[in-house]
Amino acid sequence: MNEDIAKLAAEGNLAASAEPHNGTAVESFATQAFPCPHCGQMLGPGVRVCAACRQAIDPAQIRLPVPQPQAPVATTVAQRAPEKPQNTPFPWAIFFAVLLGMVLLSAATEAKFGMTTTAYGFGLVQLLTSLWVVFDAHRKGIPQPLQWGVGTMLLWVIVFPWYLARRRQPKTACPFVESGARALLRIVLLFILINIVGMLFFGSILNSLPK
Repeated sequence: MNEDIAKLAAEGNLAASAEPHNGTAVESFATQAFPCPHCGQMLGPGVRVCAACRQAIDPAQIRLPVPQPQAPVATTVAQRAPEKPQNTPFPWAIFFAVLLGMVLLSAATEAKFGMTTTAYGFGLVQLLTSLWVVFDAHRKGIPQPLQWGVGTMLLWVIVFPWYLARRRQPKTACPFVESGARALLRIVLLFILINIVGMLFFGSILNSLPK
């Protein structure tokens, strides 16, 4: 009777030691895949003889693989590159409307008040609209408000209609005016070129008139 009790106690101790321990030998067959102690071939749970080397498996020699900690996956938030804003197209409709209005108003003013008064009046209009453009560009957050004002003063018939279209499309851009010092230089050079062409054109007309 005592021998049976001792035998049951030994079997209980053996079953208790059957729990697998990572990286250590086990005293019973593992309940998970394990490498063969002789050749390293991965074997299934409960395999008694290695299918690769034909060696008997001693449970005391089984060493379970130590699970490697999973490296944290680096989560990167893909940031979309800011889209380049589209350019504000030149508003031909506004340009022709402003040009026609300027010609008609200048003709009416010249007929009534003379050329000198018309020139001064148009200069005053250029100055006031230039100041308004600078103020309005500051208020709306449009880049390079000073250059918009200078361009309106020098090339009123071109830049002012362009600004009217630009302020209605705040998400667009106008590189002709807003590209820094180069834009201002382009405006000045274009102003000089237009004046030279105008002087040559009107000079040739005056010279062709009979004296």
